[in-house]
Amino acid sequence: MYQECQILKMKILDQSNQEIILEIKQSLEEMKELRQTIDNLGTEHAKVTENLRELQSSHSTLKTSHNTLQAEHIEVRKSLKDPIPPNIKDQFQKQIADWEKKDKILLLEWNPDPFDNTPLSTSYVNNNTRISNSPSLVQPLLKHKPDINAQTYDGGSALYFSAWNGNIEITQILVENNADCNICAHSKQSPCKGTSNHITDYISKKSIEYAFDVEAGSSPLHISCFMGWIDVVNCLIDHHANINMTKEDGTTPLFNACELGHADIVRLLLHKGADLQIGRIDEKFPLDIATDNGHTSIVLILTEHMRKRKPCPL
Repeated sequence: MYQECQILKMKILDQSNQEIILEIKQSLEEMKELRQTIDNLGTEHAKVTENLRELQSSHSTLKTSHNTLQAEHIEVRKSLKDPIPPNIKDQFQKQIADWEKKDKILLLEWNPDPFDNTPLSTSYVNNNTRISNSPSLVQPLLKHKPDINAQTYDGGSALYFSAWNGNIEITQILVENNADCNICAHSKQSPCKGTSNHITDYISKKSIEYAFDVEAGSSPLHISCFMGWIDVVNCLIDHHANINMTKEDGTTPLFNACELGHADIVRLLLHKGADLQIGRIDEKFPLDIATDNGHTSIVLILTEHMRKRKPCPL
């Protein structure tokens, strides 16, 4: 009986071992298949990654081509709007400008009295941009020996407007042809135009009456000192402009330079003999004006000049 039990036990164990071995073999087969599946997935992933790179490269190429085509499209549209190449257009514009200049000179030669029988009338010089900025267009007028000091209804002369605009070349032409540097505008004109931002800002903070008063009674030297045209100031002084000329209220050119803060012009005026002791009817002096407007550098210039000129005590 015992032996039979042992035999039965062995049979059961053998059967269990065989089943376990079979299950292990099945598991190994499944693992092999799984590994193959993983390898296949890795290969497919590599292919997908490569395809993605190719798509990205194609997209970049297409984007570049699109940008190029877009730029070409813009150029084509521009060329359709303006078929003349820029370099040719520039040549045309230069040629047209040259023709207009020659035509203007020719008209002046044949008809030197375009407005009010004064070839250098300031209404012509000041209101015509080409003339007020081109000495070559003033020269033909001078050939006819015009009244170089002719004044408009408000008293402005050609030299006055040239000084106003800061045109040193035309100023030199006029004074070399004996233009009077001391003719003043005798009535209130329109406020200063074409000024620098500094002067425009300063005037804008003042009253309308102030803007008109700046020019009323001003000489070319007054107005150039106000505007800050130092080359024009120097030219006028060298041609006998009255450096201490006063307006009705006592304003001298030095007052204007001190008020607007033109330190270089203040130095020039003092060097040329401007009088610091001339006061206005409101009992203000150039030093007061510089102080009131906060121009410290000019205050120092004036006080130093006064110190040097103060007589030494005996």
